[in-house]
Amino acid sequence: MNEKHEVDRGRIEAEENLVIDMQFCLQDALNRKKITRAELSRRTGFSQRKLSNLMKAGADPSLKTIAAIFDALELKVKIAAVRKPRQKASP
Repeated sequence: MNEKHEVDRGRIEAEENLVIDMQFCLQDALNRKKITRAELSRRTGFSQRKLSNLMKAGADPSLKTIAAIFDALELKVKIAAVRKPRQKASP
């Protein structure tokens, strides 16, 4: 695999992992606060469909959307960067 494909694959994986982490965090917050998506829709003004789409594979929410959702849940989002584990070299 050439270097460009390796960079593209790594970037796509990083993007997908960040969205998945956000989805798990959001679902966990909803569960802990016992808030339904219907209630979240009411609090944010976002349609239930938009909120459901945020939880699907391939979601691409903006940071503003994420901030609005967590603000409606009275939660502050913190972002922390951590070192990625080293990948093993291919044979």
